[in-house]
Amino acid sequence: MSHTLFISDLHLSQKKKTVTKSFFKFLKKITKNCDALYILGDLFEIWIGEDYSSILYKKVTIFLSLLTFPVYFIHGNKDFLINETYANKSNMIILPEKKILFCYGYKILITHGDIFCTKDFKYQQLKKILQKKFLKNIFLLLPLFIRKKIGAYIQNKSKKINKYFRTDTNIDEKKVFEIMNEEDVQILIHGHTHKSGIHKSKGSKKSYKRIVLSKWKKNKGSYVRVDENGINLCFLNFDN
Repeated sequence: MSHTLFISDLHLSQKKKTVTKSFFKFLKKITKNCDALYILGDLFEIWIGEDYSSILYKKVTIFLSLLTFPVYFIHGNKDFLINETYANKSNMIILPEKKILFCYGYKILITHGDIFCTKDFKYQQLKKILQKKFLKNIFLLLPLFIRKKIGAYIQNKSKKINKYFRTDTNIDEKKVFEIMNEEDVQILIHGHTHKSGIHKSKGSKKSYKRIVLSKWKKNKGSYVRVDENGINLCFLNFDN
């Protein structure tokens, strides 16, 4: 049966070879009869230019470019610097931060998910600055050793923040309702928090369904499958 798939938060890196292998297995096996694949951010643990981790990036490019269906990508907080050049090589179409889909009769809002974490004030402020296109272009023109230092600094700061303020990845339900009402949708798919699950809630006039994808770890991960029979959150285990 034809279907559409959604994944996020793989955090691929040279150190996480098992996750990378699981991703490639996913692309080979799970995507049969797939109409489209949506990657909702944080495909990579860090992206500071195509020359940073060239072997890994090239492998991902090869696997994605061999797919016979469209692949769509929304930037995450780890890989927001991915540009059109790499996306084109990798058969990926970059989407805006929020996107509405009409999929098998369902109207669905997709996003990475960090826009709902309003308690993380410092990150939200930094995001506004870093997402400016001219700053991205300037950063990618810097020598690799400088980009590495900046990337290491940002990662170190991020780890410290996560250690002491783990609740910052909690979802602001008011923000969820606000955006879903603005977009006139009742179904939302996102990642970012790594807290997978299906959350149902009721507003004053509508009911809402929020489906959260997990972070991929070693040989395990999650994906959302949408087809004419419904929307399902599925879990992967590549032990076998």
